[in-house]
Amino acid sequence: MGNRRSGFLHASVGAALVGGNHKVIRHFDMMFPTLVADGQPVIEAGHLMALDDPGVRHVAERHGDPDDVLQEDWVPDPATAM
Repeated sequence: MGNRRSGFLHASVGAALVGGNHKVIRHFDMMFPTLVADGQPVIEAGHLMALDDPGVRHVAERHGDPDDVLQEDWVPDPATAM
């Protein structure tokens, strides 16, 4: 269930669909990762930085309080994570 929220990193490397079978050479899920792209943090300790972007928050305001709209439904405890 953890890979179904923002801030988690889910990746696989390998062949896609081959002969009707799904073949993956390597697969991993990371909880609480930090990911930097072009020198900018994208995910920091599992928090999707886009949720803090003023432009994203402005769009969220159209649908209600941005704190409520952008709130995570489930925030795992790093102490009990895999």
